[in-house]
Amino acid sequence: MKKYKISSLIHQFYKELKIAKSKGKPVWKLIPHFFTYIRENRVKINRFDTGLPWLTKSAVQFLDNFVQEEMKVFEFGSGASTVYFSKKGVDLYSVEHDSKWFENVKQTIAKDNSNVDLALIEPEEIKLDQLEKSIRSSKDTRFLNHDALSD
Repeated sequence: MKKYKISSLIHQFYKELKIAKSKGKPVWKLIPHFFTYIRENRVKINRFDTGLPWLTKSAVQFLDNFVQEEMKVFEFGSGASTVYFSKKGVDLYSVEHDSKWFENVKQTIAKDNSNVDLALIEPEEIKLDQLEKSIRSSKDTRFLNHDALSD
């Protein structure tokens, strides 16, 4: 199990204090939480493998309390949240555009996928010579010229 260096965590906590100060929040209220911050962030977590969505802790706590098995969930873009929802037992419909990532997610949820409908919908190429403008939504060159139009 990989662990962060204490010095890195102290530096990160300091940066978060600076952010709080810049937003006008009372920094002195955060300082007592320093040791909890170190304890909770000491171990590096692979969110995808553990099924921990890329959300704040409070958002995950909300989902833990709110999500129930009889719910239906639509997800645009699969990943750690797909693993999370597959373990929650909801009826999940997830759309993914990247075929390599799709296969990775599919293999990860293979044992928990009876409630998951994982769809691969690859983007269609846009002919840039016919467009005035386009948005580049991904740095991945495999998806060059697959972006949406902008106004």
